[in-house]
Amino acid sequence: MAIRIYLHENIVFGNLLAYARKCAHEGKQGSALFEGMKLAVDSDGRLYYQMKEDIIHPSIAIPCPLLGHVRVISWWTRIPSSPHRTLGEYEADGAEAQLDLDPQDPIWPRLVIYGQNIESMLGLYSSIRSGKAIPFESWENELAPANQPAAHAQLPPHAGQ
Repeated sequence: MAIRIYLHENIVFGNLLAYARKCAHEGKQGSALFEGMKLAVDSDGRLYYQMKEDIIHPSIAIPCPLLGHVRVISWWTRIPSSPHRTLGEYEADGAEAQLDLDPQDPIWPRLVIYGQNIESMLGLYSSIRSGKAIPFESWENELAPANQPAAHAQLPPHAGQ
């Protein structure tokens, strides 16, 4: 599991960000410190903070110094293949997800969730994991005609609370 909090670039001084990007471009670990937290740069030059906690832990929260600087949160995990869940793209309450098979491990599909807040991401995770969510784009069925609207995933009323 990996949780990355992608951040606005104004969180660090320009020269630190430039140095971190230069290191990342050269294949080295590019990083900068902010409030004692190690920020890194991904291969696309985006600044992020990697959380070590599991997102489904009840006390998970974005570190306070980062709250005003969050662009998007990215979380990937694997879930059991049973019960059956439709592979595809999901969306609910501002969170988006992709569920796909990993050719190296088809027993545990890979789930990637993006969102602005952890609560909406957890709600979508719970809905997908339980098999209740319906993808707005299925990767298992034939493509729908262009004039047919896509159905968006709906969370049950109690999810995410």
